[in-house]
Amino acid sequence: MKTWEMIKALAENPNLKFENGTHVVKISDITGRVVWDRKDGEEPFVIYSHAPGNVDNLHIEWELVLKEVTWQEAIQARLNGEGFYIEYDGHKYVQKNYRRIGVLESDNEKEEILNGFYGEMFKRGKWYIL
Repeated sequence: MKTWEMIKALAENPNLKFENGTHVVKISDITGRVVWDRKDGEEPFVIYSHAPGNVDNLHIEWELVLKEVTWQEAIQARLNGEGFYIEYDGHKYVQKNYRRIGVLESDNEKEEILNGFYGEMFKRGKWYIL
């Protein structure tokens, strides 16, 4: 996703973390501000500058950094108001934070919403907090 999309995603969910190869971006747990850390500790990230050289980083690609969690941690996150998703059997099942637990949206065209969990999701699924 582009820089502006990443900033929008952070505004919607401050628990997210992104990286682009040289920088990591997240919301600080202490100050609540956006932190742009360079992985090697060198110069800070500049989004746009009118200075000579005209830096324009609005179109840099960013990747969402996800940490795999247990299914118990994912369910607890949902109880705490966060969403999660499950990668299972080649598909992604999303539990939105405003839906009843077990009502999952699927990326499978044949399956709009899954009511409940497949038992194998707990054994073979990969769970991530959104």
